[in-house]
Amino acid sequence: MLVLKLDPEGSEFQIKVFNDDFVVNQARLNQQSDPVTVEDALKSPNAENWKKAMEEEIQAHAENQTWLLSDLPAGRKAIKCKWVFKTKLDADGHIERYKARLGFGGI
Repeated sequence: MLVLKLDPEGSEFQIKVFNDDFVVNQARLNQQSDPVTVEDALKSPNAENWKKAMEEEIQAHAENQTWLLSDLPAGRKAIKCKWVFKTKLDADGHIERYKARLGFGGI
């Protein structure tokens, strides 16, 4: 059985796919997707939430002593990094938190 539910404003809809015994998949699709770049995140309507998520990620790296900041040695290239943004939803499809992760190397 497939159930589609459109909200009154028509901006979001929820898809629930059921088999005989349990929910197989649940997804909430928004017109606004997660940002792809830092610029997108900071220009979005949720800019403050994304900024806070990025600050939390940097703080976690500092507390865990993930890296040591130093000058780049002559003739060496810096490791590339990229921010990845994800809106985390609860079981009902409501926004639970904004998550930002900083990935390094091989990106």
